[in-house]
Amino acid sequence: MGQVSKILVIGSLGMAGHVIKQHLAQTGEFEVYGIARNIGHKFDNTIELDISDTRQLFEVINQIAPNV
Repeated sequence: MGQVSKILVIGSLGMAGHVIKQHLAQTGEFEVYGIARNIGHKFDNTIELDISDTRQLFEVINQIAPNV
């Protein structure tokens, strides 16, 4: 069995992003992570981050090491 691909969805609590993240996670084929600017409460694999902070963004990308 091959390695599971990691996917990072930016804007994962937005109108399209939450649907994309949910759909990909439900397939069970991917390890799905999300980035959202304002998180009211804890969501699975979702990181609170303002992507205009490029230093933090690159840190998160390097830490997660997504394939997509």
